[in-house]
Amino acid sequence: MSLRSRLAITAVLVVLVVSMIPGCGGGGNGGAPPIIVPDTGTITGRVVKADNPAASLPGSRITVSSGQSAVADAQGDFTILNVPVGAGTVTLTIESISDPTYSTQRVSGIGIAKDETTAVTVAVLPIALGQPYTILINPSVAAIDRNGEIQFAATVQGAGGYLNVQPTWYLTGSIGVIDVNGKFTGLTVGTATVVATIGSISDQANVTVTASRPPQITTMLVNPTSLPSSGGTVTVTTAVNDGDGLKNNGVVAEIVDPLNNVTTQVLPLVSGTSTKDGTFRANVTIDPNTIRQSQEDATRALTYSIRVTAEDNGGAKTTSDFQDVTVAGIDEPGPPPGL
Repeated sequence: MSLRSRLAITAVLVVLVVSMIPGCGGGGNGGAPPIIVPDTGTITGRVVKADNPAASLPGSRITVSSGQSAVADAQGDFTILNVPVGAGTVTLTIESISDPTYSTQRVSGIGIAKDETTAVTVAVLPIALGQPYTILINPSVAAIDRNGEIQFAATVQGAGGYLNVQPTWYLTGSIGVIDVNGKFTGLTVGTATVVATIGSISDQANVTVTASRPPQITTMLVNPTSLPSSGGTVTVTTAVNDGDGLKNNGVVAEIVDPLNNVTTQVLPLVSGTSTKDGTFRANVTIDPNTIRQSQEDATRALTYSIRVTAEDNGGAKTTSDFQDVTVAGIDEPGPPPGL
């Protein structure tokens, strides 16, 4: 073999060996570590006045603990992109720039999920009210079924007593949404923590979302539970929660008289957010004269039993226990005069 051939073969072998060494040869990255793109999500929301949640605070500066910031638009709305994900790791700092009569509000513990949007309405406290001392959420523990609603309320106290303000409401889990007034809607089965914060204080409540269930009758009251011999009116009140929503005229009182005759009366919604979470009430008239057929009937007390049945849009029903109402008997007449 000629010298020129041996040199050519040697050169080819060198090229092959070099190309097999990591970081060498064409098309490599020079041995640099791969670029890791962090998982991120988005925060959107609105800045409002704690003493008037219907009024926004446009021009407020919102800063995330990871460094991003935004300025609220004319409606008080803001959006911050590329916020690193974390379960309850994000802190927002809100500065009311356009209205110096409102303080700076810090909201800690917000959770961010990958490629998802977290919405939070931030309520900023007026400086004139001073810093509140205590905040208490009611209820502190709640369970609803999927698509159900429940209203949380927060009692806030300051140096001068109770403050008529709305805190910032948010969740540490992604099982639902909560609005500026504390109404929670469950979207996914699971558990989460509801947080209400105002000034430098906060309180928490636990909420669980379950699979669809029959209507939940949480309270049922009859008042009064005793009537005079002439009868009268009692008020039937019940609180019902249901994720599917209660059907139209789906909450009914059943009245069973002493002869086991049953009558019904619809209980209309009188308070609450909707037929998914509300209080229903109606007055029920009890007339014992339809039962008393003799003097003996008139002298004995009569017992009426009342219960509530709730039916949702899916056809599921729940019935409460009976509560009794006693109608007093009429005293027997005394003997005729002179006997």
